[in-house]
Formats: sequence, C-alpha cells, structure tokens
Amino acid sequence: MSSFVARRRPCLSPVRARVRSALLVLGLAASAAGPTLALPPTPVAAIGPFVSFALGGIPGGGYLLVWQDPLTFVVMAQRISAAGFPVPPAKSVATLDDSVLVQTVAVTASGAWLVLWTQPAGADQVGVGGALFDAQDHLQRLFLIADPLPDPGGRVISSAPHAAVLPGGGFAVAFEVGIQEDPAGDPLRPSDRDVYALRLDAGANP
Repeated sequence: MSSFVARRRPCLSPVRARVRSALLVLGLAASAAGPTLALPPTPVAAIGPFVSFALGGIPGGGYLLVWQDPLTFVVMAQRISAAGFPVPPAKSVATLDDSVLVQTVAVTASGAWLVLWTQPAGADQVGVGGALFDAQDHLQRLFLIADPLPDPGGRVISSAPHAAVLPGGGFAVAFEVGIQEDPAGDPLRPSDRDVYALRLDAGANP
C-alpha cells in the first residue's frame, strides 16, 4: 500500500498570492533563472586601463569596437567578425587634443560610422564631441556640441550622448543638458536635467 506525507503549504498574503499567480501564468516561477553565459576564452581587443568604449553593429554582420587610448588620446577602431573574432589590425583613426569618454557608435548601411564622446568644452563645461568616418575608416568630419553659455550657473551638457542611424539618411543624436541652479554646485552634477536631440545629415552637419 502506497503512502504519502502531506505537507502544509505556507499561507500567502493576498498580494503575494496574486504576484505568485501572475508569475505562474507567465511561466516565470520565482525560483527560475536564465542561463549562465560563459566568458569567451580570449578578448577581442586589449584597450588598456581607464578606457571607455562603444560598440556598433555593422550591417551584414559583425560589429565595430571604438575606444580612446588614455595616454596618447588616439581614437582606435577594431572590426569584429560576425563569428566574434577580431579582424586585424586595430586602426588609429584620429588623435584628439584631450582625453574623452567614448560613448556610442552608429554604423550606416553603407558602412560609414559616427562616434560620439563627452569631453571638456571650456571652463566648467562638458560638451559632446563626435567624428564621422567612411566605410574605410577615413576621418570625414570632427565636431563639438557645446552650450554657448560659459556661466557655471548656466546649462551643462552632462551625460552620455546617444546616436542612431535614420532610415532616410543621416543621424539622430540625443544628449542630456543639466541646469546648474546653484553656482557653487558641482557642474557635472546639475540639479535639473532635460534631454535634447539634434538631427544630423549624412555628412554629420546639423
């Protein structure tokens, strides 16, 4: 004769019971976890210490890794194949006058690409710098988006910019502008923020 041991189920509060029911309906049991992805055996690039980088997908497969050498201010680009292998060699594509934080890369269907970064733009100011390259990684245009108000109590571009390729051509660029209401405050930590957007044509002109 078979036997079993009955176990008393814990009593759930109404809120917890509804949450648990919703999770079960969605197939998301609280104890479930996603798969653990293994770290690849080798890196795709050695970019040195204290460096920011950006990654952009290349139409047709693969992606583009861009960073700046923190000692020489050289902007580097490394193409990665669709299988995840570097396509050597990494290229020096530009040399800037200051250290920057590379933030985003947008690659067009033709292979041209736009990279944006944050950089100093005068006393107590931070601006958005950018560069446009053709499909052979030749520099086409450098530009800087900066607030015309040098007053530390004015506006400060203060956050990571973002870029996207527009279907009809050109790029959309968005960035955060902070309002520094306290002149004695940290200009990199404004007390109020807004998001601004610019449309650039295929030549990175506004």
